[in-house]
Amino acid sequence: MLMKIIRSKLFIILIVAIISLVYGIMLVNYKIFPYSILKYVQDEFAFRYWLVRPDSNKEQIYAIDEEYKKVDVRALITINSEKDFVSKRKQLIKLIFKKDDLDYLSIPEEVVRVNDDRYSDLSSLRSIDKMTIRMDFGLESISYLFKPVKSNNRLLIYHERHPGGIISGKNTIRFFLKKGFSVLAFTMPLQGMNNKPYVTLERFGRFKLRRHEHLKFIDSPIKPFVEPVVVALNYIFKEYNFRDISMVGISGGASTAYLVAAIDKRVQYSFPVAGGYPIFLKSNDDQCEGDFEQNWPELYKVANYLELFVLGSFGEGRKQVQIFNKYETDSCGGLKFRLYDKVVSEIIERNMKGSFKVLSDDTHRDHKISSYALKMILGELELY
Repeated sequence: MLMKIIRSKLFIILIVAIISLVYGIMLVNYKIFPYSILKYVQDEFAFRYWLVRPDSNKEQIYAIDEEYKKVDVRALITINSEKDFVSKRKQLIKLIFKKDDLDYLSIPEEVVRVNDDRYSDLSSLRSIDKMTIRMDFGLESISYLFKPVKSNNRLLIYHERHPGGIISGKNTIRFFLKKGFSVLAFTMPLQGMNNKPYVTLERFGRFKLRRHEHLKFIDSPIKPFVEPVVVALNYIFKEYNFRDISMVGISGGASTAYLVAAIDKRVQYSFPVAGGYPIFLKSNDDQCEGDFEQNWPELYKVANYLELFVLGSFGEGRKQVQIFNKYETDSCGGLKFRLYDKVVSEIIERNMKGSFKVLSDDTHRDHKISSYALKMILGELELY
């Protein structure tokens, strides 16, 4: 009799354990009730105090430094109207391109159909067009236009991080091809298939442009980051009639997305993932320091990070959705965006043109675009 009771209790415990395990897996993967409540409580605790990494070391991953909170975020933004938007955008274009507008830029010098075996397993891929864009100082940018088997007549620009080539973004390219998007993929200057030319400069002699830090010696050092996308868009608008154009960038590619969306209104929806924070939010974080192009003083004297966010969101039917990897340990993570997201959003909403918001991805701790982030981006795009 006693053994029967024990077996019954063990059976009940086993059933409860299995149900709890299944429910826990569903809670995490499918975010069923009460996931949103638990996440809200967690986020509030993290924002007000601190949050530890989800690992055995229990080290602090980030904190909302009290010094950060002393910054008057609203005072850093000088864009308050459509007139301000137009003026600031012109100033930015003048700084980067040394021109009053972008009309002088032509189309890629070479566009050819290519076969690249690295993408042969993309079942939704119909063809690839290779664009070669030649710039000043012998710099070349090579991009791929991936065309889907079944098109939804929408274009998504994908910009890879550094170091890395287009192939590093294969999962993202695969995801959007399956959904019917044409994907125009870029790599950062001097990375991937892009060249690393020798230059001869007065006072510096002849040397190889090998890393981004070297670009500070040339005129308009930010230009090689954004010119390829603008020139490629000229070709796209000449040859195609897409319903809309979006841009997704990861890390350094996210910073490029900030800039491109700010200067080129043809990018309607931008999704920078794991991009840089404004200077005042990363000055106390070595992992979030960023590369040369993310810290060029001349650029941010004209348009600081917050103003780039406004420029990238402002306009009829435009939208910017930033995604930060909450738990990532080797770059900008956390919830620091809470110190500026509402301010930027209110400016956009007050002018009733455009939309801005920031989302937090808490499903992993890596420096990447997760499958959850891809679904969030697609969800935003499916609203249109």
